[in-house]
Amino acid sequence: MKKIIQISLFQLLFAFLFTGIGLAYRCGENFKVYYGDDVSTMCECAAVNNEAAFVSFTSGAPSTYCCGFYYGGECHIEEQSDEEETNTYGCGEGFIVLKDQDISGMCQCSIVNNQAELMNFDQGTQTYCCGNVQGTQCRTYEDPNDYACGETNSSATVPDGAICKCDGATWESRKDGFLNWSKGICCGWVVDNVCLSEDPAATNAYCGDIYPAGEKSCICGGSGGPVPMEDGNTCCGWLEEGVCKSTDVGISDLEVSGDLLDSLNPLSSGDNKDELSTPGGIISRALSNFIFPIAGIILFAVLLLGGFQMLSGATNSKSLEEGKQRITSAIIGFIILFAAYWIAQLLELIFGIRILS
Repeated sequence: MKKIIQISLFQLLFAFLFTGIGLAYRCGENFKVYYGDDVSTMCECAAVNNEAAFVSFTSGAPSTYCCGFYYGGECHIEEQSDEEETNTYGCGEGFIVLKDQDISGMCQCSIVNNQAELMNFDQGTQTYCCGNVQGTQCRTYEDPNDYACGETNSSATVPDGAICKCDGATWESRKDGFLNWSKGICCGWVVDNVCLSEDPAATNAYCGDIYPAGEKSCICGGSGGPVPMEDGNTCCGWLEEGVCKSTDVGISDLEVSGDLLDSLNPLSSGDNKDELSTPGGIISRALSNFIFPIAGIILFAVLLLGGFQMLSGATNSKSLEEGKQRITSAIIGFIILFAAYWIAQLLELIFGIRILS
């Protein structure tokens, strides 16, 4: 009886957390529907008579519905007007539409005669490629060795026979910003490890650049920005006496001297000046302020892990023994670290030598 009550409580908790019981969505909101949910009570939108529109379904995952009008890949509050322009896509771009939706005019790529190719079909939605399907990628050209602007390859080097058909661009490598691993190569222009299909210099201006007004976007940090000039052009940066500069002219140069550097050095200033002036003092401070607290945290983590291993392996003699050894090793290691510090202190006191101080 107790087991039956526990199962029932678990089922109620699961239903409350992972189903749509008591949930209501307003006009223009997408929502997920799990198996067994009553969709008829979830949409509160008078514009669609509180009826949600089915969007997509993936095997093993919840279905997606729209409480409103679904078109253009988004859930909207108002119904699509006849005058509203159809979304268009260029060569090598993939797009998702509803099942049986008219895709005429969406693909604008003369290379494939403006004809989109079906890539994937899911219940309720279809994925098209405005170009040529190469495996799981939507590419511009039919020949897999031909790469258009902005297209990438996962190889670290240019594959044999690969051609970058992008005017003014060459193959550029992309690197992982943190680990500096190769992220492949790009037929185009790489900015912040993103492969661009257009030359950023043609559309963006940077600190110190002068460009015709309205033709580029100014990218300059701080207070630098687009500043109108007397000749009608725009300065991206800081304007001083008619000259466009790449640095803030309001910041005066600071004279760097030895005294200034000493004042900024934490090892030669403040109350710890004498203590931190020697390697021994630095090690002593690190031991007292950092190493011992870190060792204590590691000790606690290892003890916790060892205890958990002993509990989980109570019926397994091998796991139980490994847990005991883990706890014993942690305690011995901490004792050795603690004893080493105090032995050094005793040697200083007895022999009058400097080890840590």
